[in-house]
Amino acid sequence: MPIRNLRIDDIDFVLDLVLKEGWSYHRVELERMLDMDPEGSFIYEETEPLGFITTVTYLRTGVIGHLIVSEHARGKRIGQTLVDRALQYTSERGTESVLLYATEEGAEMYRKLGFRTLAEVFCIRAEKSGPMVPQEYPGLSPVKEGDLGRISQMDAALFGDDRSGLISRLWRDYPDLCFKIERSGEIQGYSFGRATSSANDLGPWVCVSGLESDERALFDSVVSRLDDRGVFMGIFVQNENALRQASKLRPIRTWRTHLMARGHARYTGRTEHVLGLVGFELG
Repeated sequence: MPIRNLRIDDIDFVLDLVLKEGWSYHRVELERMLDMDPEGSFIYEETEPLGFITTVTYLRTGVIGHLIVSEHARGKRIGQTLVDRALQYTSERGTESVLLYATEEGAEMYRKLGFRTLAEVFCIRAEKSGPMVPQEYPGLSPVKEGDLGRISQMDAALFGDDRSGLISRLWRDYPDLCFKIERSGEIQGYSFGRATSSANDLGPWVCVSGLESDERALFDSVVSRLDDRGVFMGIFVQNENALRQASKLRPIRTWRTHLMARGHARYTGRTEHVLGLVGFELG
């Protein structure tokens, strides 16, 4: 089978293919994924690379992220072959479930492989509609290293698995874009931002207090500190408060995807507290 592990020196091919498909992933994101799970991503190669797939695994959960096949190589079941290899890998790692985000066009292929839709996700690329000035807010402060354990526990309760390594990595990479609300020694919510060479990402964005003012403060704390390039977000469509906050941005592009799972479901509990997803390639 002409499949091998994706390596650092393949990233130029991957970025070129991503750009041709109109997506906006960046070198730093791909390098982060390879660093987190060096054996989890694959290239389909004959005389030249023709497609790739990325996978990240946590303790019991695999996440399939990017799957792109070169336009001139489509119709040869290369995508199916790459998905089969990714599922084999996650099985070898002992996962109980595999998650992915699928477009409407791609969802049918995954249904045939035993995936089912858990939720619909509203995706937006937007820009700030005007200058935002960060405001003081009761309990709002930057995330510190000592907060990461409690934040990871909250994330595990909502996601359904331990992503403490991911949470710590995002904070180490972007400490100035990570905020929390804490009252009486209890963390009520947090929001993390990321900046790439051409855009920004918001997520995870979580609030368990049920107060819309808390949700708004966490959103504004990150967005106000981002530059004027586009902001990418993914939001569960049932979270009306999150959609309301996102409407403060000027949309450049919007679309919808299906959060799909095979095996044990994740995000099965308090999805109303998950206002912004960490990233389609990270779960």
